[in-house]
Amino acid sequence: MSPAASAPPADWNARRLRAQKLLARRPQAAPLLEFLIELLELQRDLFAWAGGQDWLSAVAAAEGEFPRLRLARLPLEELSGRFSEFLERAAEIGTDVVRGLAENLTAQGTDSQRLVLAAYLAREPLDTLAKALGCDPLQLEFFPRAFAQPLAEALAAQAAQAAQTAKADGKPPEEWHENFCPVCGGPPQLAVLLDEALIKSRRLLECALCRTRWPFRRGLCPHCGEDKAEQLEIHTTEDLPHLRVEECKTCRGYLKAVDLRKDGLAVPLVDEIASIELDLWADERGLWKLQPNLVGI
Repeated sequence: MSPAASAPPADWNARRLRAQKLLARRPQAAPLLEFLIELLELQRDLFAWAGGQDWLSAVAAAEGEFPRLRLARLPLEELSGRFSEFLERAAEIGTDVVRGLAENLTAQGTDSQRLVLAAYLAREPLDTLAKALGCDPLQLEFFPRAFAQPLAEALAAQAAQAAQTAKADGKPPEEWHENFCPVCGGPPQLAVLLDEALIKSRRLLECALCRTRWPFRRGLCPHCGEDKAEQLEIHTTEDLPHLRVEECKTCRGYLKAVDLRKDGLAVPLVDEIASIELDLWADERGLWKLQPNLVGI
């Protein structure tokens, strides 16, 4: 993993506390935040379990290859039981749609569940499986994604530690400027803006899966690569001064950015979900989101 790429601490308590704080401030996002708070509890347990597993050597790519982790190599038989438990618990906390789909998938048995998880980890389309279950692929994706996210975070943390060891051994740093995660290959969920010791107003992309952050040039669309200033627009609102919508007029895509210089207490993955009005505004404008968040927005 490039030293320039890093993952924010997987502090599940900080995420929960931030969601609870925003719950009081942002009633329009209350249903999403209430669901997120309960989901975080499930994911925290999975993260702790995954951190104790010896999977890194099995999923690590060959030296010099990207992405660094090949999640399709995770032991499906070992994960199957945990995934079934996750579905049962998700059915207790979700919306009517989530509960109904979780119960449906549970009723299909472990073979069908394993197919869904395997397809997601291999980044294969879920259309056929979703059709068989009578649901939308995005709805079905929620389950393997929510399950895999803490596993990917745990592996990313282990990979980062291994990279630090390699750096200490004198291996040269590696640069990464692509629009997908150098660690797990996932798409960016959002952008983060911050000041660093040597670089002011740095823009980082944050992975939708393993939460790794990596530098990405400002004034560049992470989807189509547009770099003409007149084709790129930034939209802000007084109600959410630390959040903004980054629009590309060329591909009509958008990404939300969290400016940690304006609110250092923000937890990007939580604040992104809580700012649903920005997504509704973008949708009315005819824009499409580069990557829906964990709750499907």
